[in-house]
Amino acid sequence: MRRMLSVATLIAAVAAAGCSRFLAPKDGGASSVRLACELGKAAYLPGEAILCRITLRNQGAEPLELPVLDRSTVSFAFWPKGPGGDLEMRYAEPIASTKERIYSSSGETGVVAPGGKLERLFIFTTLSLERGEYRLQATYSRPDETTPGAELRAFAETVEFKVEGERVAAHRYSDGVLAKEDAIELAKREAAAPTRDAQAIMVYDEKGFLKWWVNLTLETPATTGTLAAAAPEPAPAPAAESAEGIALIPASDDPEIAALVANALKESSAALAPPAAPAAVVKSYFIDPYLARVWREAQPFTARDRQETSLDVPRDSKFAQTMRERRQLP
Repeated sequence: MRRMLSVATLIAAVAAAGCSRFLAPKDGGASSVRLACELGKAAYLPGEAILCRITLRNQGAEPLELPVLDRSTVSFAFWPKGPGGDLEMRYAEPIASTKERIYSSSGETGVVAPGGKLERLFIFTTLSLERGEYRLQATYSRPDETTPGAELRAFAETVEFKVEGERVAAHRYSDGVLAKEDAIELAKREAAAPTRDAQAIMVYDEKGFLKWWVNLTLETPATTGTLAAAAPEPAPAPAAESAEGIALIPASDDPEIAALVANALKESSAALAPPAAPAAVVKSYFIDPYLARVWREAQPFTARDRQETSLDVPRDSKFAQTMRERRQLP
């Protein structure tokens, strides 16, 4: 039994050492460039978006033609801080547009002068789904021109961050997209008016990013029709009666008088009619599902918009996040 435990311990130690060597900062043969990863802050609320700035600097003496920074050339791994945490390493995907031209398909490059740099901001919505302390590392990959099919890699120094706090910044689905309930709540706060009904659909905007499109039907105050007291009028001239005994307004051959009589009848009918129900007031907003904020006001979506542009979204957010809160709150 002791021998079996020793072998198991040795295997675990070798695996851990292998992971550590893989994750240790090194240039992977790409010593002419240096990769740096910087977070906006050290601590985040659960569900908060995390912004990460990546800088790739040319340390050589000659200009370099380098693949652009995008999700096909820069990868991100994160794992819990502490002993053995790198055995739980996971990869994180930054948000991306469906219309972005990435290097793996476009081959787009940029020439970087000696001492020059490429920079890009990446946004993550899945790094803060669970409370804890973590390490994050970025890796930049580019083709090795001396060996067909091989890659040169540059590893950034790891950065540390925490996800903590009882308050949740945003409830998200497992893929990091803001939950529908939160999107509707953000729209209600923006409208700042009592709401009778709320509906939301998920769509792509013109740049290929996801947006919640929220319609709010606002409460409208009831209106009552009142008739103003009219001043006494002189007694009208006797009116003719029809065969059924209904009083008729005397006819006139004068077109101007006939028009006045017609208008008077129209106004009288409108005043005596019951008041019309107030029209529903609908306000609409686009909600950014990544940064969890109102993007801009919009025209209300229609049934046709719902049918033709609405996207399916997972339904695991509110319940799963609530369970995480209950389990991890001290």
